[in-house]
Amino acid sequence: IKELDAGIRQIDGEILGKSKQNGAVNLQKKSVFERCKKELGELAKKQENEERAKSAKIKELKAELAAKQNALIKDLEQELSKLTPEKRKATEKWKRLELKAKLKIEENAFAEEWEKYESKAIEERKKLEYSYRKPLKEIAEKQRDLKQGIADLESHKEQVLLEKNRLLESLQEKEARIKRTKLKLEGN
Repeated sequence: IKELDAGIRQIDGEILGKSKQNGAVNLQKKSVFERCKKELGELAKKQENEERAKSAKIKELKAELAAKQNALIKDLEQELSKLTPEKRKATEKWKRLELKAKLKIEENAFAEEWEKYESKAIEERKKLEYSYRKPLKEIAEKQRDLKQGIADLESHKEQVLLEKNRLLESLQEKEARIKRTKLKLEGN
């Protein structure tokens, strides 16, 4: 029974040690989560500032494009006004289509640049999240192993306690038999 009590104390010590390790791993996990959250917040602020700057630049470029469009239309009107009405009618349609195509190309260039910025922002966020995925996975594995170890120790402790109780019951039965035997012997 003393050996069983010593075994139980040893198991309790191991459970306590693993529980402390689990607590330390929880702190480590919390620290990693906080760092990740902080960096994601900083990235979001950075991207928000970049987006504002990019939006301002796009507004500026759109204003330039509108001014360019107005200047080109004005030039076209001046060029067409120098032509005779017959030549003007024949050239006007094609010149306007050419002007429209040039402007559409510039608009598409703006749109492509904005899409590149958007995909870059998404990629940065994914890269940051991925960089934290591995350490968090390792921490989760450590926690799972520790919890499994604690559960195994608890199960072993339960078995030892059952064995101890069984031995105590057996001892009590033997003591009771000895008492009955003594009483019989004294009675004779």
